[in-house]
Amino acid sequence: MTPEEFKEALRELGWKQADIGRKMDLHRNTVSAWAASGPPGWAVEYLNAMLAIKRLHEVFVKAPPIERRQARHEEGDLLDGN
Repeated sequence: MTPEEFKEALRELGWKQADIGRKMDLHRNTVSAWAASGPPGWAVEYLNAMLAIKRLHEVFVKAPPIERRQARHEEGDLLDGN
């Protein structure tokens, strides 16, 4: 993960460098170094997992009610064979 991708991942999660530092119990200098040269592999895996959870939440939990109803309706059509 490049420094730019790291910063973009934080933006997508709505986190600041201080937020990831607190969540991962890291010194602020560590997070600043990641912003300059990219995070290590284990941190990339953590960020990717958090991004996947956020995206799933947006699709399945935060979807507007009309979209949830439509999805249930389409699921019913599939079960009925239509």
